[in-house]
Amino acid sequence: MPAGAEWRIIRRALNTHLTHPQKLDTLRGLRHKAVEELIQHVKEASQREEAVDIGELAFATIRGFRKAKSAYSWLDAVSDDFISRRLKHRQSKLPRDGDFLDSLLDFSQENEAEFNCKHIKILLVDLFLAGTETSSNTTEWAMTELLLNPSIMANLRQEVSDSVGSKGKIEESEILELPYLQAVVKETMRLHLSVPFLVPHKTETSVKLKGYEVPPNTQILVNAWAIARDTENWENPMHFLPERFLKSEADFKGQHFSFLPFGSGRRMCPGIPLAQRVVSLMIASLVYHFDWKLPHSTSELDMNDIFGITLLRATPLLAVPMNFREGIRGQTE
Repeated sequence: MPAGAEWRIIRRALNTHLTHPQKLDTLRGLRHKAVEELIQHVKEASQREEAVDIGELAFATIRGFRKAKSAYSWLDAVSDDFISRRLKHRQSKLPRDGDFLDSLLDFSQENEAEFNCKHIKILLVDLFLAGTETSSNTTEWAMTELLLNPSIMANLRQEVSDSVGSKGKIEESEILELPYLQAVVKETMRLHLSVPFLVPHKTETSVKLKGYEVPPNTQILVNAWAIARDTENWENPMHFLPERFLKSEADFKGQHFSFLPFGSGRRMCPGIPLAQRVVSLMIASLVYHFDWKLPHSTSELDMNDIFGITLLRATPLLAVPMNFREGIRGQTE
């Protein structure tokens, strides 16, 4: 969509009612509940000594995602139904749910000429499709790299354990401040971008670039995958080294052009705050609550085949104080 008035009003609705820090804080309980269900599922699988698929579990609350993606029209109709039922709910003067949809409907009433139910439906469908697979893929790749690098896994578990302390519970607000965890998330996004070419862009005017003239209205794809693996930008770019981000100020905000997992500029992904919280919480919870191992040797792995690396087996750690955890891996509760 051109960056005009309609684009700006949709962007404002999203920033105000979903990705604003204050709004994200009010929805923290829902994210914790979803992760608790994920952890319970892994625990039950480990007790049955079954392998688990991280990709399938990463967003356990949206199990039908892959089918929904192949049936966009079905999802479109479902969104229509959600909106219609909520409008009838409001007309009946029943108590509000106070969720994202309610916020968008309020915003629509305040900006009726610019933002209507069509825009709400577009947001619901696109957010569902864009926000689930990217987060689950990042979590899947992070766990894969941690399994292939046990020392990094151990360092991360120690940091999370120190943060949890005697509370016995992971808090989203605290894990966002853990430098090594955030370094693991960034390094995963660098090495395994969910959208390697970012979203398509288009030139608005004629541009001269390195001796080439690019005419207006030309579709542009940015190869962020190649940039993130360029030896001119990164030392040992093919190695998973979270420590590189402990010594760097590079972040997700698009100002460091060698690291663009969310793009850059005014058209960059608006979901950065939500993605960072969701992915950080899932990774920290999976690492803290369980010991992980592959069902076969690492020599059998084909890193080009994502399905060859997702079957991981979790062995719960013994429920003892954090300072006694070392040396008890492999035992069950």
